Amino acid sequence: MLVQPTTIAQAQAAGSPYFWDNGKKKLAITAEQLAAFKGGAQYDPAGGSALTQWANIQNQPQMDAPGYIVKMPERAPPPEWG
Repeated sequence: MLVQPTTIAQAQAAGSPYFWDNGKKKLAITAEQLAAFKGGAQYDPAGGSALTQWANIQNQPQMDAPGYIVKMPERAPPPEWG
């Protein structure tokens, strides 16, 4: 059975961006970590909530993760292929 982390520390140790508090899913980031994120290059002051930006970055697939596949966009064949 999969055990859901119930603290920020447990979630971060497990590599999860979430923890559960009384059955509610919450983001596993401390105020200090969020402040550091806001001072970093990935934060866009015009891009809305820092918390939302952090969550979106955490939920993006990691390009170096096992099984990560880059899907190339569909392109039309060249005209000479008819």
